[in-house]
Amino acid sequence: MTKWIPNIITGLNLFAGCIASVLVFSGQPAQAFLFLGLALLADFLDGTAARLLNARSELGKQLDSLADVVSFGWLPGLIVYQIWIQQHPDSQWAWSAFLLTVATAFRLAKFNLDPDQSYEFKGLASPASALFFGAWLLLSEPLPGIISFLFSHQLFFASVVLLFSYLLLCNLPMFSLKIQHLRWVGNEIKIIFVATSVVLAIAFQLLAPALVILLYIFLSLIQHLSKRI
Repeated sequence: MTKWIPNIITGLNLFAGCIASVLVFSGQPAQAFLFLGLALLADFLDGTAARLLNARSELGKQLDSLADVVSFGWLPGLIVYQIWIQQHPDSQWAWSAFLLTVATAFRLAKFNLDPDQSYEFKGLASPASALFFGAWLLLSEPLPGIISFLFSHQLFFASVVLLFSYLLLCNLPMFSLKIQHLRWVGNEIKIIFVATSVVLAIAFQLLAPALVILLYIFLSLIQHLSKRI
């Protein structure tokens, strides 16, 4: 029976992602973000439960990716599409938001075939992408000045969609938050990331989730360049 516990948690991820999608359609952004958060939590817990219970299975691996396509692929695409249409009702380009969904599906398929992404990811992990776009749900009218300016241009939406689609599919090494030991050496980038994220959360509150993901991408790029140098 214990071998099914991780799969049940994965099912909760999918369930939460479906509810979040309905809430986005219904114009309830705060509640949608809450259920996205539950999906993210379930995605973290199913892997933890599988390791603790020694209940890893091929079924669980495939089920996890299928759930992630909905919660972290379809849902972000829907969020961008809805906000894009709200800001530009006559847009013929808003459908391109679902390139995020396609890119996420490809990214998850690549992940399933690559055994070398336990402590370092190749490309942006789909939960990180989902959190970035989920943070857009927390923006309320009237939008803050710079965000209002960006959202007034369709080029911004298109650029962000293309950038994150690329980040999902590229092979840029990005660090995982899994910790193998508690020493500073070897964990520098992770400790800096966590400490700075706390500062961002205090200073920017509702904007913090999106800024934290941008920080994560930036630090991963810096770490990659420093290793090459």
